[in-house]
Amino acid sequence: MKCVASTTKLNQYCNKLFGCLRTKANSESFGAFIIANWRILAIISISVLEAVLNLGRYWNDSEMYISLSNYFLGKNPEYIASIPQPYTSSPRRPMIPFLASLLMPTLGAPLSYGIINTFFWVGAAIISYKTAEILSDKNRAFLVALFFTTSIPMIAYGSSILTDVGGYFAVGASLYLCLFERGKTMRRRIYFIQALLLALACLINEMAIAGLLFLLFIRAKERKGIVESLIAVGSVIAGAILIILLNPSYSKFIYKAFDFYTTTYISYVIARNDPHNPAFADALIWTYRINSPITLGYILPFFGLFASYILRYFFVIFIVLLALGLYNISEKKTTYSYLPFLALYVFVSRLNIERYLFVLWPVFVPALICGSHELIQYVFGFIFRAFAAIIRALSRLGLIANREEIETGIYRKIKPNAMERIHRLSSLALVAWLIYQAYCNTLDIALQFGLSPVLIELLRSTRFS
Repeated sequence: MKCVASTTKLNQYCNKLFGCLRTKANSESFGAFIIANWRILAIISISVLEAVLNLGRYWNDSEMYISLSNYFLGKNPEYIASIPQPYTSSPRRPMIPFLASLLMPTLGAPLSYGIINTFFWVGAAIISYKTAEILSDKNRAFLVALFFTTSIPMIAYGSSILTDVGGYFAVGASLYLCLFERGKTMRRRIYFIQALLLALACLINEMAIAGLLFLLFIRAKERKGIVESLIAVGSVIAGAILIILLNPSYSKFIYKAFDFYTTTYISYVIARNDPHNPAFADALIWTYRINSPITLGYILPFFGLFASYILRYFFVIFIVLLALGLYNISEKKTTYSYLPFLALYVFVSRLNIERYLFVLWPVFVPALICGSHELIQYVFGFIFRAFAAIIRALSRLGLIANREEIETGIYRKIKPNAMERIHRLSSLALVAWLIYQAYCNTLDIALQFGLSPVLIELLRSTRFS
């Protein structure tokens, strides 16, 4: 009996010991995971925070999407038949309204659209990080994702009652897939599933058509997975045609849309004479806004005039940063070949509205960050070399008694691994720049259009409960 009791106690002790070791191992592995992936986890956290602050915002065309969701719920059966003209209408983009209709009876329209679009927002932010990681490195990938997820279009429209963020997700996913699969041979069903999902994304927002065409172009060019991709696209087209034929309201809408786009809309694209829209250069700078920290120069003495000139001619700087970034990214051939597809979409939609210009983000955002990073590195390198030259010159003139002491204290601390230190310092400077830019973007959108109506309603209910 004593032997059995001692054996039982020994087993209990061993179980406790192994349990503690297992818990310790799990906590260590979790900590290692956090450390290894802190960049992407930070981007996800920032994306969710921005999405919550702007959840369920209403815009002029939000009511149309809600009406389509109600149509799917059977509450508004005459909606599609009563649409006056198809250009500013939601039936072209039925996927998110349909998904929202599944949640609306429980959560309501703003929260339903906000939750669905938040998933696309976070997914697009992750894709921006992974794409930039291929085009450059992890540090720049973090900067790219930070710039993307705190940009004006994402903050304003990302988690609103719209479908734009689904389009941004799709065009980003297309480039990422083409870069990730470059030089690889995937399984045939992978090619089919990827093309099928991108084809379905065209029902979220027509921006995805540019991404789908690019994916088909790359696969035809590399002669990999093109047959499977065409079968997937054909399946989606056949399913859409079948649904349209079975629904008389949708059939009439498609006929009306075809007539509109082949007559009136072509004239609009050629004319481009809307006086209310900003100039293309101003719209481009506002869309990819990266110049807000320059306004801090107005606070400093003697820098106000310099800052005003920079802001006045910032479009030239913008083009220089873009060109410098495009020159320095890797995978140039694939990235450059995507630009005509995206530019064609911008041309046939709206040249001077940020919601449409932001479709260029898979190429523009990595290029702008890369160009900005290269420029800051050049400036820091120039300052470092100028400082060393000044020290040498002053020493030769006899104005510095102990040149070696100064160089030991400052210059020689920087000289070992100088390029790596300059790269790290420029990354920190650009992070600070982008954080201030994110603050300005968030504040500007909140002041112009208010915070999330869902969040405001929640705060009111909490206050009065």
